[in-house]
Amino acid sequence: MSPLAVLTAIILGSAVAIGFGLCVVWFLAFWLREESRQLASELGRLPIYCALFIALSAIAGSALVGLYKKRSWRWWAQGAMWAMVAMLFAVSWRR
Repeated sequence: MSPLAVLTAIILGSAVAIGFGLCVVWFLAFWLREESRQLASELGRLPIYCALFIALSAIAGSALVGLYKKRSWRWWAQGAMWAMVAMLFAVSWRR
């Protein structure tokens, strides 16, 4: 197993865990929004982050499969994964 495959697997696992956690929080906050107006007002960007982390999970998963099976498109998938990581960093760093 190459170091790049290990790093890709770590990114995949982290993205899946964060994405799942954010989607559960979004579901619960959406479900309870009638009971708490403050909670409803804080839902703004949560769906965007859920979608971004789910997309990162899909891209990282395809990048990992490409690395393991030595597909010709594996470097394109790696580039897409790292671009998505950079985009998530830029979006979350922005206020």
